[in-house]
Amino acid sequence: MKIFYCLIPLAFAACSQPAPKQLPLTPADHLTYWDTITRYRTDTLPQDEEVASDGGSEIVFYSLNGKLMKIKEENGLSWGKMTSTYYCSGDTLMAFSELQERFPSKGDSLDFTKLVRNYKGILIFQADTVSQHASEGEELISRDPGALGEQILEEFKDLLESFHAKKPS
Repeated sequence: MKIFYCLIPLAFAACSQPAPKQLPLTPADHLTYWDTITRYRTDTLPQDEEVASDGGSEIVFYSLNGKLMKIKEENGLSWGKMTSTYYCSGDTLMAFSELQERFPSKGDSLDFTKLVRNYKGILIFQADTVSQHASEGEELISRDPGALGEQILEEFKDLLESFHAKKPS
């Protein structure tokens, strides 16, 4: 019994200390958090045949209890692959991530068996405005940096329209 009584004051002392302050999440931490906490239902809709890509394309919609949470668009290109991921809460864009991967050179040609990450960019949105951003690497396909947030929002709205028009059962 003596051990039990000695542990009570220690437990009280540990519980009475304030919790450490948490630092704001980085853009990459936001995406990791959103990807790991949620279990989604996935629906793959056919890509518009009018849009051509060398290696094919696919759009996957992720929903939770009928509410759209994420859209992932992958496009195969002659030089590699580009993956755009839109994180949302229903019809509101929360974040955007773009990954550009390329085939490495192998002599005079490309090695189509491997992909090497060339660029990753992340945008965090609040009220349709970019509030945080981070990037690493060099873009193979670049966007207008002055209108980047607006371009991403327009693309997101087009994908939303496609989702609502062809909503899976």
